[in-house]
Amino acid sequence: MSREIIFGVYGGDVRTDWIKTVLAEKGYETETEIKNRTPREEVKKCSAVFLPAPLTADGKNLYAPSCEQKLELKSFIKKIPASAPLFCGRAKEEYLEEIRKDGYNIYDCFKDESFLIENAVITAEGAVQLALNHTKDTLWNSKTLVLGYGRVAKALTKRLSVLCGKKVKVYARREQIRTEIRCDGLSEIDSFTRDFDNFNIVFNTVPSLLIDENLLKKANKNCLIIDLASSPGGVDFKAAEREGITAISALSLPAKTAPKAAAEIFVNTALKKLTEVKENAKS
Repeated sequence: MSREIIFGVYGGDVRTDWIKTVLAEKGYETETEIKNRTPREEVKKCSAVFLPAPLTADGKNLYAPSCEQKLELKSFIKKIPASAPLFCGRAKEEYLEEIRKDGYNIYDCFKDESFLIENAVITAEGAVQLALNHTKDTLWNSKTLVLGYGRVAKALTKRLSVLCGKKVKVYARREQIRTEIRCDGLSEIDSFTRDFDNFNIVFNTVPSLLIDENLLKKANKNCLIIDLASSPGGVDFKAAEREGITAISALSLPAKTAPKAAAEIFVNTALKKLTEVKENAKS
């Protein structure tokens, strides 16, 4: 692939800075991201553009918290050449469709399966780091519960089983998934409410309110709860605060705990998509 491609990098969080670094390491030229001003004419020179993850937080403006001015999403995108593929993350399909109607090719890299698998590993490592930072005990001595068994939970339990041994229990509602957990050599449970007070650390990966006020009332008061589920999450945080239980919402963990790795998989996914676009254009 030609290194003559000029990438625009706009938006978002600390991952944005690292996207520029990763692209530079791969030999690509980048145009400036948004800081405390609106984009200038350089956006028109871009032949491919990285937009933030999330693409927008309010459905109207580009997610760019470091910019003093709000940037209306559609108006900003119209500054970009229609020939430039756009790469973003965590975008609602309705927003993507609106942008495509204006003639742009936009791709949500966070929906790519390879991206999701690698991102789950980074999330899992960040979750372990959070637990180590916030528990007063060792993980080895902690009775640990993981709720759910999707990509993140699988990556997490593999690491926890090394650190905590057989003290790790995994809950899944469906019998088929519990069978998979057993076949993976892990300890599954069919109910997490019955013995919830026995656990020192709880990781939730289910985006549904599982850890509610009633459950928190009987929880171990020294319990650490880390919620990894996407919004709306699975923990009643206000109830946890009232009960004096430490509960952490760990959204966007890769960008916070391993921003370079998070940027690298974003870039690699976009480059793969860009190669596909070029090959399809030739055929």
